[in-house]
Amino acid sequence: MQIVQKILPTPDMIRSARGYLNWSQAELGDRCGLSKVSLVGIESQRQHPNMQTLKRIATVFWEQGLTFLPQGGFSIDNQIIKVFEGLEGLKKFFKQVYIVAREKGGEFLVSGADEESFRKIMEKNNLMDDYVLKMQKLFEKRKISYKVIISESEKNNNNTIYADYASYKWLKNENFGNVPFYVYGENLAIFLWKKNNVKIVTIKEKELVEAYKKTFNILWKQGQDI
Repeated sequence: MQIVQKILPTPDMIRSARGYLNWSQAELGDRCGLSKVSLVGIESQRQHPNMQTLKRIATVFWEQGLTFLPQGGFSIDNQIIKVFEGLEGLKKFFKQVYIVAREKGGEFLVSGADEESFRKIMEKNNLMDDYVLKMQKLFEKRKISYKVIISESEKNNNNTIYADYASYKWLKNENFGNVPFYVYGENLAIFLWKKNNVKIVTIKEKELVEAYKKTFNILWKQGQDI
């Protein structure tokens, strides 16, 4: 898979992949930091992008699950399980969540969030503006439900982060396991915190997501308002 992903798209591949995702040239340009004029030139082969520009364009498509093929065209990545680890993994996960929120909206459900660990890694790496404020602006524009259940310990922790766009409830500590979960779109994410490091396992499986939604909704009804 890593070898295949290194293949960069030709102008025809870019146009085809953009069409598959139903993106305009302006939208693709916005995602990869290029102007519409530049993309028109690239797709029409009037401009010849350098390697760095092609990698920026390709990365946008890779993040959507498209893989460019040696013989031309692209395949759709149906990978069910993905793992994000460390700071860079956390950034990629946040970007995925943001894209789902922006493009699909819907329900976002978080249970057992380790807000203390979350706060430390966010503040240490200056991620508050990159994620929390971006999400805040997005939620102001469209109707998205974002619910978070935290433990009694987290509720009593003065360092716990409360996002303005989210609704919160709390439950007693014994109601939680050691592994927080996050449901967003058609995805389930499991968080594994180790000191200041984090591993996030995401699973795209409809039946599993629905099961976790039901579990969350039961806990939500039992929770107390903050």
